[in-house]
Amino acid sequence: MAELLSGQALLERLRAAMEAHGWTAFDVHLRRPTMSRQLVESVLAGRRTGDTEFVRQELTEFLAQVETGRWDAPAGGEVVDIRDARRGRSRRRAQPKTHYETQLVQDVRRALEFAATRAQIVLVTGSYGLGKTHTIERWMLERGREEPAFCFRFHSANQTHRHVFIEQLAARLGVETPPVVSAQTAAVAYDRVVEFLREQPALLIFDQCEVVRLALLQTIRDIWDDTREAGVGMALFASEELYLRLTRSRAGALGALTSRISGHFLLRGLDAGELRAIAQAEGVEIDEATAQTWSTLAGGSMRRFLETLELLKAAHGGRAVTPKTVEGLFAMQI
Repeated sequence: MAELLSGQALLERLRAAMEAHGWTAFDVHLRRPTMSRQLVESVLAGRRTGDTEFVRQELTEFLAQVETGRWDAPAGGEVVDIRDARRGRSRRRAQPKTHYETQLVQDVRRALEFAATRAQIVLVTGSYGLGKTHTIERWMLERGREEPAFCFRFHSANQTHRHVFIEQLAARLGVETPPVVSAQTAAVAYDRVVEFLREQPALLIFDQCEVVRLALLQTIRDIWDDTREAGVGMALFASEELYLRLTRSRAGALGALTSRISGHFLLRGLDAGELRAIAQAEGVEIDEATAQTWSTLAGGSMRRFLETLELLKAAHGGRAVTPKTVEGLFAMQI
């Protein structure tokens, strides 16, 4: 991780990067969906220059990526529609990086549109590594400026404590709050988040929810209860573990969240047909048996498939690819 910046140094480097690329605050948001347009504007106005660990970390990592060239352009690259490719044809847009239009992408898009247009809560579950997070980012790019959406990702530092969560959520939305150090200041931050969402309703996307504590799920439920009439929708993305917790728990508050979920979208991973079409688009010819073996060993994971595909392209030298070849690729992984 890059060394954290703070204060004026952070502000100056952000302004320099934006000026060099001709970016607006919204352009920064598209490249780093975890930062809202409002948050970036607050930083530029000098109202929020690294005053929380979250802001410093997000902006510092973003600047490090920009300055070293390790970031993906928001246009997201060439699009290959795998559904068409499986029928012997593909649609392409000539752009620098490939994005594959699989069934999972369609299902995630459908879930997000449902939550956004109906102002409802949806639960979207699928195994690790399917590509949920990447697909969320792609959808936010496609959605554009006029239909706001914010993505909040849970991790080890914010999955447990309500105070940390509400402070980071406020920062993500660009809502200024006092430091959240007590129940009283947490209540102030909560009220300001609710006020902001009532005035500027948006879709809230919560990613990696499988590890979230009960208290945070209660807070998510409360926010929706207080903003739903304004048009706020929510989408909770998680592994199947969260679905089991929601359906099997006897905790009243957790059950209350369950009662507010309008739809459960269960994602399936990459199947053999999609995998074979992607391999062909990448210049690797495989037969049906090899595709089936690859799909089984990858467990439907786009991440594991692409990792092993890169290994193959680097080490196999264009030789024929068989099920044994694929088994060898997975044997090389931890």
